[in-house]
Amino acid sequence: MATALANGVSECSELVRDHLIGHKPMALGSNTYAAKALDWGIYERAILGMVKKGMPEGVRAALDS
Repeated sequence: MATALANGVSECSELVRDHLIGHKPMALGSNTYAAKALDWGIYERAILGMVKKGMPEGVRAALDS
């Protein structure tokens, strides 16, 4: 996710990553306000963006075989 974020996938933020893996953010604003604004579309774009711009080509090739 960090690699995808560095490559321009803004949905791969720390907040989205933490929610995808089940961690609760420490910041009150992230837990209270930002989390309510996250819908499935954001998670979907983060996951697909991570696969496209954050996953090494060798890993992607191994998964395709």
